[in-house]
Formats: sequence, C-alpha cells, structure tokens
Amino acid sequence: MESHLVNGSPEVTRIYLALEGVVREFGPFRAVPTQTQITLLARTTFAGVTIRKQWLNLGFVLTRQIEHPRITRVEKVSNQTLVHTVRLGSVRNVDAQLRTWLREAYTVGQLGGRRP
Repeated sequence: MESHLVNGSPEVTRIYLALEGVVREFGPFRAVPTQTQITLLARTTFAGVTIRKQWLNLGFVLTRQIEHPRITRVEKVSNQTLVHTVRLGSVRNVDAQLRTWLREAYTVGQLGGRRP
C-alpha cells in the first residue's frame, strides 16, 4: 500500500486509513495493491481505491444503481453489478452516507458472486 500512498498528500493517506478503519468494522477483508489501485476484497472484490495527489477515487460494487450528486460515475459491469465511483478529498468525506454504501458493497463482496 505504501507504494500507492507515497504519491498522495498526507490528507490522502488519512482518507485511505479512515476507509480501511470503516471497512474493518464490517468484518475481515484484504487490501491488495495492484498496478493501478488498491483492491478491497471480502470473498470477492467489493471496492477499489485509486490514489491521486490531492484526492482518491473510491469505486464500490453494488447490485443496484445509486443516483446521488456524490457519485461521479456508474459503470455497469454485468447484468447485476454496477461500480459506483466517488471522489474523496477530505477525511470528512468518509461519513455516515459513505459508510452505508460501503457496508452494502461489503455485503455484495461477501456473497462472492451469489446475488440476492
């Protein structure tokens, strides 16, 4: 993870650590650094973090579409899977609303491809 975080500001590191803290509340997960992002896995991938200098982009997997001003992009990756992206520029962005979305994404990741 350090190799990804080294290019970001100290605030970006704080945001990432706050995200990990939230996800840790839901249960076990793995953070796997890849070439372009840090992938968060429960049984399967439920989120991915792309580090930028002053912010990070968080993509999270849901089985429904959310329409909200914070969502900057929605990508349909299968009939039942959509990746929603939010831009996080401050630790304050890791709020109750984001926790709710991440908890739902974590549940999707726990299902491991079995959809409700």
